[in-house]
Amino acid sequence: MKKVAAVFRKEFRLYFSQPLAYIFIAVFLVAANFIFLQNFFLFAQASMGSFFGFLPWIFLILIPAFSMRLISEEKKLGTIEFILTNPIKDFEFLFGKFLAAVAVLGISLLGAVPVAIGINFFGSPDNGVIFAGFIASLFLAASFISISLFASSLTDNQIIAFVLGILFCFGFLIVGQDFFAAAFGGSVADFFVAIGISEHFDSMARGLFDSRDLIYFGSLISFFSFLTLQVLRKRN
Repeated sequence: MKKVAAVFRKEFRLYFSQPLAYIFIAVFLVAANFIFLQNFFLFAQASMGSFFGFLPWIFLILIPAFSMRLISEEKKLGTIEFILTNPIKDFEFLFGKFLAAVAVLGISLLGAVPVAIGINFFGSPDNGVIFAGFIASLFLAASFISISLFASSLTDNQIIAFVLGILFCFGFLIVGQDFFAAAFGGSVADFFVAIGISEHFDSMARGLFDSRDLIYFGSLISFFSFLTLQVLRKRN
């Protein structure tokens, strides 16, 4: 784990030594809080439901943009060959990068905590549900990061990695939507809902912690991490 920690520290410092992390956090908080405050004052409800409800669509754009450089930049600069020919395993390299990205996303979500505190002054929200929403958001972010890492491993062009990341994340986000599943009906609709992110995220964000949702997110992260490892190993 020392090598994982070394990659994590390097990536985490790199984020904050450049404007990337600050821009990401600022854009995320402005977009998410604008949407929340608009609905909050419109409907006068002491709830963060609108915040968490729109979060997957914000992540859909921001996380691929945030993650597109993670591997593609290493490939473009040729540093990935140097790194992976050193005594570090592909898994350690990937896991360190993944954890660093999740840590930055976690910090971004912490920036929304004052909103949760603030609405307690205007009403009596269910803070347990709000807490569950933050946990669900972290699982969602981790899933999108793992998908975007896979997209980043496929090319040395960051723009292509960004587009692929959006397409892959959008696929998992859209298939779970009711209107999409309803177009097929029956067992096919149930299958799409089961593999889509939306149903699992919404369930957790409502405070319904089901083992199936945890297994789903864990499996999704593991699956795309496995695919990324295969790409790295094939390159080696």
